[in-house]
Amino acid sequence: MGPENPREDELQNTQLMLDVAKNEYSSERERKRDLETRAGILIALVGVLIGIVLTTLDFSLVLKYKNIYAVIGMFLLWFFILIAIILLLISLFQFIKVLKVQQYGAIDLSFIDDQYRNEEALGFQFEIADSYKEIIIHNRALNEEKVIKYNWGINFFKYAMVIYLPLIIIVSIVKAY
Repeated sequence: MGPENPREDELQNTQLMLDVAKNEYSSERERKRDLETRAGILIALVGVLIGIVLTTLDFSLVLKYKNIYAVIGMFLLWFFILIAIILLLISLFQFIKVLKVQQYGAIDLSFIDDQYRNEEALGFQFEIADSYKEIIIHNRALNEEKVIKYNWGINFFKYAMVIYLPLIIIVSIVKAY
C-alpha cells in the first residue's frame, strides 16, 4: 500500500527536514554561547591566578639566605614560577581568541518575495531548509575552531597549575624556615 496522498507525504518530509535544520541551527548557537561563557569565566580565573602567582615572587627570601645554594634554589623556583606565569598568559590568550568576534551566518531571506505567495509550501520549505544547511555547516566550522582554542587554553592552564602548585608548597616550606 502506498501513501494516500504522495504530495502531502512530501510536504511532511520537507517540514521534518526544516524542523531538524532549525533545531541544529539553534544547537550551534547555544554551543557558541556556552563556549564563550565558559571562556569568559576562565579569563577571570586566569587573571586572578596570575595575580596570586605574582605574589609568590618574594625577593626578600634571597636576602634572608646567605648560602649560595639557597639562592640558586630560590632562583630555580622563580624560574619555574615564571614558566607557570607564561603558561597562564598563553592560556589567557587562547581564551580571548575564543571570544574573538567572527562572522556567523544567518538565514538569507532575500529569496522570499512575491513569487512565494502563490508557490506551494513544498518548494518554499525545501529552500529554507537548504539555507539552514549552508549556515549550519559554516557556523559549525567556526564553533569547532573555538573548541580547539578553548581546549588549548584549558591545556595550558592545566600545565601551569601542575608546575605552580608544587612550587607554592615548596615556597611555603622555605618561608617557614
